[in-house]
Amino acid sequence: MAHGEIPSGQVLAVDMGDVLGKLDGIPGVDPLTLFSGVWIEAGREEEAELRGFVVLTAAELIARQVEAVFRQHAPELLGRTEVQQLLDTLARSHPGLVEDVTPRHLPLTSVQTVLQNLIEEHVSIRDSRTLFETLAACAPKTQSIDELVETVRAALGRSIVDRLFEGSNTLNVMGLAAATETRLLNEMGDEGEALLSPMTLDALNEAAEHALAVQEREGYPPVLLTSPGLRAILSRLLRRSLPQLSVIAYAEVPADKIVQVSTELSIGGNA
Repeated sequence: MAHGEIPSGQVLAVDMGDVLGKLDGIPGVDPLTLFSGVWIEAGREEEAELRGFVVLTAAELIARQVEAVFRQHAPELLGRTEVQQLLDTLARSHPGLVEDVTPRHLPLTSVQTVLQNLIEEHVSIRDSRTLFETLAACAPKTQSIDELVETVRAALGRSIVDRLFEGSNTLNVMGLAAATETRLLNEMGDEGEALLSPMTLDALNEAAEHALAVQEREGYPPVLLTSPGLRAILSRLLRRSLPQLSVIAYAEVPADKIVQVSTELSIGGNA
């Protein structure tokens, strides 16, 4: 799943965004955060830390690489056995809730897919009561995995937003330009992203990369806020090239939060 080399006798000084000056050394990357760093000789840790770098030893880097691999492949680790264990635990504390979801309205495989989709986008499933109460309410109306996932995300919105913005009341987000949103919706119609032209896909990825660079340069979280109808599609389209980007929907934003669009994502124009 992953491989790499660690220079003998060296440590990685990582720039977390608040450093003074530069360090001489071979460029490197923190495998967990993907922040850039510099390989320096062991013994220069104090110098690096005084300049604001975070110093990671070889053992710490290996541990962070393992964690990164687990995070990247977390959906694959949630098999039927793990889902059944989760259901058994919830059934003991909330009798009847599990039965209202599966097998009454959803097969176990559908529940597993919903959970895997949430985990793939780093949404915590620890609040299993809210999650299954939401499924129990909407599963009788729809069997669509995408619709179920989006409804559950809205119910878990506060925890999603608080994780991304560390509890801040003001959310500085990236937003779609009105013309860009209209273009995407018109091109897709009822068939979804399958109808987007290669030209539009290339332009979308280029615009997203530019907007993300601006967003991060301003020191804001890499979060794109969009309409519920586009959220899942944009997340799928941009996740591979921009794994650090999170895409959230308006429905996930708690009413007491203030939204500020700090960066605009525009196809055919600069952010």
